[in-house]
Amino acid sequence: MTHAVTNGVRVGIFRDRPVFEACRDTYTSVVVPAHIAAYAGDGLWGFLTGIQQAGSSLNFWYDPMTYYVELGTEYWFRGSEENAGPRGTLPASDEKEIRPAFRELLRAYDLLETALTGTAADVRTRLISTGVARVLEFQRTGVSPKSKRAVSKYARILGLTLDDDSLRPSRVVAPYLAVTARDAHRQRNQELLNAASLAERRDGEPMWTVLALESKVAIGPLSSDEIARLHLDPFDGVGLWVSGLDEYTSSTQQLRDYRALVRSIGRPVWLIYAGFYWLLMSSDGVEAVSHGVYYTENKRIRSSVGSGPPAERYYIPRLHRFFEPARALRAISAVPSLACNCPECRSLDALRTELVLSPTSPDRRMAWISRLQRHFLRSRADEVAEVSTESLDVVLSRMTEARNEVRAAMRGDPEEAGRLTDHLATWAASFR
Repeated sequence: MTHAVTNGVRVGIFRDRPVFEACRDTYTSVVVPAHIAAYAGDGLWGFLTGIQQAGSSLNFWYDPMTYYVELGTEYWFRGSEENAGPRGTLPASDEKEIRPAFRELLRAYDLLETALTGTAADVRTRLISTGVARVLEFQRTGVSPKSKRAVSKYARILGLTLDDDSLRPSRVVAPYLAVTARDAHRQRNQELLNAASLAERRDGEPMWTVLALESKVAIGPLSSDEIARLHLDPFDGVGLWVSGLDEYTSSTQQLRDYRALVRSIGRPVWLIYAGFYWLLMSSDGVEAVSHGVYYTENKRIRSSVGSGPPAERYYIPRLHRFFEPARALRAISAVPSLACNCPECRSLDALRTELVLSPTSPDRRMAWISRLQRHFLRSRADEVAEVSTESLDVVLSRMTEARNEVRAAMRGDPEEAGRLTDHLATWAASFR
């Protein structure tokens, strides 16, 4: 039997608050991207307060988002999230040219002046040389409203009597930059950030670091020398992000190599962007996973942050995968045993009707999206419970059963049956 893996949901947009509240029992923690906290502190306080009021005490921590300073400067400027702005370069002539959330993150980390007077390399150098204390202090300060007016505003929105208490994260997370294998300079940057973070650590303070690996890095176990140079052992745990690693399209060997990497870390591991397969790796050292309300189960490092709303997707729990909604409902019609019995999905006809009507008005579309999100969070909670209580062999055998049922029911369309289920065979093979 595997040990329990905790499930965290990543904050994306504040309009998702009702979904977070309605599904408060489906996740154990919330991950807050630091640029959202820097730019919209009052909104974040209201968002988190609403979640806290909906259930037990709130466990949250920050993703410091410091990797953003290594992105190409075209991602720093307004319009870049929609490929509509200029491909700007530093120094910026006016701070208002920089995307607002990123600008406020730079300000919080005392990096904005450097962005207005120097190059991107200068910003990275300042982060490494003097910025670590600011990154950690930003997290320790927590989330609080800036004024009594903000308290009153969110009390009205939430229909509650609120105090203006700060919300404190359960851990601090060291700043991080992407690491490229066999690039001594890039590895040295993370070594310096980790060493400086440990030097700033307070007595008894839970502190994690992050290992973010570029997509061109050959996945595999870390050597004892690499672990020592990166100062991983003194941290309470390590967040892991391998850029663009997709559980659905990775080969059996890639998944085995990834498992070997996780095992080699030797500390509790938090997978920052994770889908179902990563839940199966608790025996390899995975303690926590995180993802959005129905997005970001994987992500590339070299990409824009906040690039618009995600596509609508329906999660088929027995296949442990998202599909375009119309395709998902067709698959369930062909293989009725794939149907979900959560409160959001009791009627396949009702799902079809809502899908058809969703484009007819903004309210219908939002209701449809919220239903898809609630369905996914409930499905993920069931998956977490399954892998936390059943043996790995039992979980893998259920995946094989699901694949066989689909292939049998869809004999007339073996290609689509394969597209729906081939990842399950790859996953099972990776544990042999």
